[in-house]
Amino acid sequence: MSPATEVRPNAWLRRPRRIRWFVVVYVGLAVGFIAMLMPLAARASDTEGAMAFVWTLLFGLVFSSPCLFYAHRVSRAGLWIGPDGIVIRGPLRTKRVAGNSAVSFEPGVGGSYGNGTPCPILTSSDGSEIGVWALGREGLVWNFEEYLEEMRPLCEELNGLLEQLYPDHVQTLFQPSHAGSTQLR
Repeated sequence: MSPATEVRPNAWLRRPRRIRWFVVVYVGLAVGFIAMLMPLAARASDTEGAMAFVWTLLFGLVFSSPCLFYAHRVSRAGLWIGPDGIVIRGPLRTKRVAGNSAVSFEPGVGGSYGNGTPCPILTSSDGSEIGVWALGREGLVWNFEEYLEEMRPLCEELNGLLEQLYPDHVQTLFQPSHAGSTQLR
């Protein structure tokens, strides 16, 4: 966890350096895309007039807007734990979990297909798992075990905050009985 971020209730928790780095990369991609079109726009304005320049820049803004949108979403990513519930805001979607239905935070690999992000994973009482991208860590796959071990104290702090805010929260998952199962094992 970054020294600038402490685990406390009613505050957005995130790794500021990680968030800034991603925002800079995506804004840089958008600016780079527009900068690549500037010579084309200048050449078009010489031969076709001022409207060609405007249309070329508009084209650049339209195609760089996903990078700017993603940079905006990444800048707002974080975890908020308060008396009203838990909000996990990621780069693409926001999930809300009732505080009483949260089971625990554990280090895990959340996200993508095959190669996700090591981050705290919130497990809810229905068994669903939600990764907290803003508190995660990027790195090489063969170092994931080390990253997950480094994340354990953070997860313990988050679990302590769960206990503090929701003393009667669910602490075990509902596990269906396999006794009635007809599948061969």
